[in-house]
Amino acid sequence: MKSIKIYYICMIMILIFASGCSEKNREESEKEMGSGQNNLEESTVNTEGLQVIDIHEKIMDNLLIEAKVNVYRKKYKSYQTSYKNFDVEKMTTLFMPDAKEDELQIDRSEDGSMITHQEETININPGILRYSKDKEIIFISELFSLAEFSNRLESRELKFMSSGQAADKAAALIEQLGLGTITGEAKISGFTKEDLTDIQKYFMEYDEDFRVQCETGKLQSRDHFQDEDEMYRIKYVFEQDGLPVFGFEDPPMQMMGGIDAPLLATPMEATVYISSSGVRRIELYGAVDGNMKVSEDKEIILLDDVKKALIKKYEDVILTQEMKVTDIWLEYVPVIDIEEDNAVDLIPVWCCESYIDHSNEEEGFSALRYADRFHAFTGEAIQ
Repeated sequence: MKSIKIYYICMIMILIFASGCSEKNREESEKEMGSGQNNLEESTVNTEGLQVIDIHEKIMDNLLIEAKVNVYRKKYKSYQTSYKNFDVEKMTTLFMPDAKEDELQIDRSEDGSMITHQEETININPGILRYSKDKEIIFISELFSLAEFSNRLESRELKFMSSGQAADKAAALIEQLGLGTITGEAKISGFTKEDLTDIQKYFMEYDEDFRVQCETGKLQSRDHFQDEDEMYRIKYVFEQDGLPVFGFEDPPMQMMGGIDAPLLATPMEATVYISSSGVRRIELYGAVDGNMKVSEDKEIILLDDVKKALIKKYEDVILTQEMKVTDIWLEYVPVIDIEEDNAVDLIPVWCCESYIDHSNEEEGFSALRYADRFHAFTGEAIQ
């Protein structure tokens, strides 16, 4: 993975960011953009009744936009909050209701707390909550992660409950945590015991790291999987004011803006594992508190200004390969407020995801997932 990251950084620096053109080039690009040449925009309505603009436009040499863009409101708010500080007693009651006080082991530190009851564990840090019901679930959740990485997840309906019921159960649990954001669309995967057996066998054969971890006991592989091991994994992104909040599955944020640039807070994500015995595991990251200071509505820059922001960013850049913006959307991005411990601001940001064709590269990579982001109130690049 380290070599992949180094490769990506090199490709961004070498293939995209070269020495540049002038202010005159930018003016010519904006003139061409406004003239209608190489520009085709069509308006449609999606299944949710929202207007969608289909853009096919060249805004600079080697910089194209081919994307469907939702038409958003003209005004949004920003939010000042903090990482969620989960209460040890409340979390113990929620996840370990049958545990007696003298059976609990609670370890506290400046960074967080760990609660243990038999095989159950709860780990609490600012904005982070992790719960495991037993040791077996740690290995099964690892199989889900490996399956996701290798595109082997399954969307099965399991015998003990429907996927919809599992999602409702997971959402009800998260609602009890008192977060400042709500869950968005659920991504649901399900594995039968046969699926788990096949996934374990596959990675034992083809993944040396996995095999070594199993052989050394770092991972507890299984001889057989039982009915109670059949499991749903429900993964959520979060939403605020009808927009998605930046999460782990979004294109990575390139934080290269210098000392005055905003610092990205932990991306938000929740993952819940449910079997016939109930909630077996929860992993919650980037959670913010429901106590928020809300700004007044502010006007955001609109699509034409987003195009101008792209031109401004690349005006001093020679693009040596065609760069195509394939998706544009509005989202909230959590940034750290350095003036106060654990303080987090949610700001609206335009995200422009680009595709760069690397199919001829010797390393074998077909494309680099990359996104430019612009503050929706000011149009300034967040990088």
